[in-house]
Amino acid sequence: KYFNFQKMSYFPIYMEVRIIKLLRDFIFFLVTRKPLYLFGMILVRFARKMREFSFKENQSTIFCDVTFMKKLRMRVDKNSYMGGSIYWTGFHHLQELLFLMNYLKPEMVMVDIGANQGEFTIYSSSILTKGKVLAFEPVKKQRALLCYNIDLNKLNNICVFDYGLSNLKQKLPIYTSDNVSLHKGVHEGLSTIYPSSSRNVLEEVVELDVFDDIFFDQINRLDFIKIDIEGGELYALEGMKKSIEKFKPTVLIELNEETFNSAGYSIIDVQNFFDKYNYIMYKWSRFNLIEVDLKNTAPWGNYIFKQM
Repeated sequence: KYFNFQKMSYFPIYMEVRIIKLLRDFIFFLVTRKPLYLFGMILVRFARKMREFSFKENQSTIFCDVTFMKKLRMRVDKNSYMGGSIYWTGFHHLQELLFLMNYLKPEMVMVDIGANQGEFTIYSSSILTKGKVLAFEPVKKQRALLCYNIDLNKLNNICVFDYGLSNLKQKLPIYTSDNVSLHKGVHEGLSTIYPSSSRNVLEEVVELDVFDDIFFDQINRLDFIKIDIEGGELYALEGMKKSIEKFKPTVLIELNEETFNSAGYSIIDVQNFFDKYNYIMYKWSRFNLIEVDLKNTAPWGNYIFKQM
């Protein structure tokens, strides 16, 4: 008579959603202000530990729409590695997004190679109000989330392409990992055309094409490239040589010795590629762009290459 128990059953879920939204907003407030940044990072580590504790191994996906970088929205799987990070903290790649916040200008053109569910594409698009984003994602399930997230934010300056980039036009199988224990959830960012003992689960067959063959005569500027394709980075860059030489874009790239070795090259080969075009290697740290030496870097990480 006095209580609606059906409505009450939703109360804990509603409270979780509201509390975690406040957590995301508070984290964003802290990490985007230099004097408060370290306090924000402490809260980020706490929130990501909470993600691990909340992981449910018997549940494959738990989709929900959440705030992202405070002003945007994304549909994510809160029970996955990357999606869970966005759910709990408001982002997955914090340093990289902070760099974009400081570097991108409204009129720029960006290429996102390996757009996944859209973390970089969505945020960059929100800044590039007079420019555009070319987003490449060959994996169907990630591309579906990407397109949903674009529509969710009503963004109209993004072109999505259903193929990947390389130095040859071809079709290849793509693989991933089904190990949920390592990252406390499925890691959505492990898809690769260069399988290994830890990435040997076939997802589908994808198409690859050459950027310069399609876009070199079509575009009149190219300011920024983000590339994270689990071993295919060097080959995609080789397929963009003419565009890189002409437009001299800044490049944010994942360097990963393990995936590079699976693809038949090393971090040194990527460094040599950029050396030919007089690029310098940097790391974004605490609101500063710091020049780094390859000899003193870890065998994995995201780095920024800019021309001298």
